[in-house]
Amino acid sequence: MSCRQACASCFNVGYAVGGLNYGLPIHRVMPCGHVFCKPCITQRCALALTNRALVPAHCCGMEFPTEYVMEALEHTSYNTYSRLLSERQWINSTLRSDVEYAATVKKEWVDAVFNFRN
Repeated sequence: MSCRQACASCFNVGYAVGGLNYGLPIHRVMPCGHVFCKPCITQRCALALTNRALVPAHCCGMEFPTEYVMEALEHTSYNTYSRLLSERQWINSTLRSDVEYAATVKKEWVDAVFNFRN
């Protein structure tokens, strides 16, 4: 996972500039391979709260990993998102789940953070 790729939405390339995450990459790789920065993931997830057509948050027909959505939304907003997700009519959906991808990303992200700090 290359953290120096540009965000597919805002084209930002960079790292967190302050706080506890200073110097850590602010990008996440989606199941489809596109890269998004955390602020754009947060924006897309927040839009899903006001437009059910955007639930689940997705790119290229693949769901954003649940872990990313949880990270992006505050607790009450995530509860609303989860409710909207459970109410979605999946019969007509062409979206694919993030379950397998999430396990892979979590391992790669932990490895990247560990290697960055050492």
